[in-house]
This record gives sequence, C-alpha cells and structure tokens, in this order.
Amino acid sequence: MQFLPPAALKSGETLEILRIPAPCGDWAERLVEFMYLRHPEYTNCSWHLNCKRVVAGDCAEVSSDVFFVGLLDGEIVGTSWYAAPADTLDLGCFGRVLTLAEHRRKGISRHLCAAAVDDFRDRGGWCMHLGTGRNNPARFIYEDLGFRHHNFVEDGETIMRAVLRGDYDTFEMDYFGGDEPVTVRPMHWGDLARAELLYNLPHWFLKDYSQGVYANTPFEGQFFDLIAPVMDSGETGLALQTHAGRMVGMAYTARTNAQAGAQDHLRVLEFLVHPAYAENAPALLAAVALEATAAKLIACSSALDVSRCEVLEEAGFRHEATLANALQDAETEFDLYVYEWSQ
Repeated sequence: MQFLPPAALKSGETLEILRIPAPCGDWAERLVEFMYLRHPEYTNCSWHLNCKRVVAGDCAEVSSDVFFVGLLDGEIVGTSWYAAPADTLDLGCFGRVLTLAEHRRKGISRHLCAAAVDDFRDRGGWCMHLGTGRNNPARFIYEDLGFRHHNFVEDGETIMRAVLRGDYDTFEMDYFGGDEPVTVRPMHWGDLARAELLYNLPHWFLKDYSQGVYANTPFEGQFFDLIAPVMDSGETGLALQTHAGRMVGMAYTARTNAQAGAQDHLRVLEFLVHPAYAENAPALLAAVALEATAAKLIACSSALDVSRCEVLEEAGFRHEATLANALQDAETEFDLYVYEWSQ
C-alpha cells in the first residue's frame, strides 16, 4: 500500500489516493464491500464477481492487479484498477472505475484514472484497453487520457485503446509483426489483457461461439467466463506465446449448455489466432484436442471466415453440418459451419 500525492477536487476537498496492489491485505474486504454493496448494479456481473479472488491475491502469481482508491475523511468514495500480465507488464486492462453517487462531479474519477494510467506507463506499460458505454460520461475522461475508440459499436458499448509508447497506428504491426518462434503453454488469469487485445481485432466474423463474440462485439469481461472453467473445473486452455511473452493465439474447451454430466463426452472448441501466426494454429488446436478430457469436440465457423475453416480442417476437424443463413451482419445472411473432431 502506498499513498500517492493528494488531489484537489472541484468541491475544494482534498482527495487522498491510495495505490494498493493485490493481494490487498486489510483493504480487501473494504474494496469488495465498496464494489458489491455500494454499487449493486454490478453485483451480477462476472466482471465484478471475480473481485474477491483478485483482491485476495489468488491471481497474483500471473496477474499484476493494482487498485487506486480515493478517500475522503477515511471513506472510500472512488476506485480505479488495472491488470497486466505479471511476467511482461506490457498490456493492461483498465476498469473498475466507480464513484459514490453523492460524490460525483468532483473530479474523483479523473484523478483515479490518471493515477492508474500513469502507474502502468511508469512500469513500462505499452498498450491499455478498457470497455465502456458510448453514452457513459467517463468516456470523455478516457479520451483526455489518450484512449481512442477501437472496437466501436453504434449506440452501444465500445472498447477503447491507449498506446503509451510508439505509434498508435502501427501498434498491431509492432506487437504481432515479428513472426517469432512460438511455444504452447497453459492459459491463466494473467492473460486477461492479452485476450482482450486479440478478441477486439477485426480479423474474423465469428470469434467465439460459446461467448457470443461476433465481428465487433466488445470483448472484456467475457474472459472471466471462459477462463474460470479452465482454471477451476478441468477444461483445457492453451496459448501460443512468443519468446518475448506475447500471446498471439489461444484455444480452449467449453461445456455445452446441457445439464452437468449429461454430455460429458462432448466439448466445444474455441480458438483465436492472429493472422501473422496462422501457420501455428493447427498445431495449437491439435494440442488442445489431445489434452481435452472429452472424446468429441465440435467447433463453429462462419462461411465468411475461410482461414478459420482452413485451420480446423488442417487440424483434423471434419465439416459435419451447415446451418444455412444462420448468421447475419448489417447487409446479408450467411452460413454457419459445424466441425467435429473425435478420438
């Protein structure tokens, strides 16, 4: 825990700012109470339900989670937070920006957001993403801090990106363009920011059937839904990683929506690989298939995603079914393909 320089608010009050890295010790319970009880609108959101394990330090070995807490007269009035992979600290996921209703419009969020971004930059951070609503007033704070709309959905949510060193417009090329040798490793909680980067790129129409991520669907909190079964329930999750520690692809298995135990022989395979590393994708899928506990895997692809279909077929998946015009974008309908792999 560390006190940062205090901030003068528009109200004339002085905001104390605490930097609290996880595990949060004596502050853990207070942070959870603030996020759960003082902001009940978030209680059923997976983005916040995992907070208890984060503040307890359950993820600290692989994820560097840092909270910034605003205090007035010793009371928590606002928070911000970022998470970065503990081994590289190059990518950040930013969020948990909350202010008590009775203390809004004082500049609390602006100070706490700036503290988080500055801290991430000072630790060598390169690129940071966040998710917000198009009509959320906080987006203007984010824009002032250098975030740009990256995966924008009209009249809905948006993913914003800040590139803190180097050229914003060439970031993807700089990050993924090395064509380096890769290894396969298990996925973990520290991959949040890495998955957020991959999923919000525009390379495939159907990115994740299980999580309902299509085209420009903003991806952020869905990571907690997909990684929890991998970490807690024995599902398989593997990542493609370069020698520099950059995750350039990922694949995992998920249960169907059947009652627990009713379809244990079957899993859904989901995967996403950056085009610069497409040649490594079949080996990644083959590795997941070998590790999966299920005897049969199914995977989905849209007819638009020719490269995704090619990866599945090269990895030994068979095209078993076509659901005609099951998918659509703003202009047309197209087919959904179902692939199968069995031991």
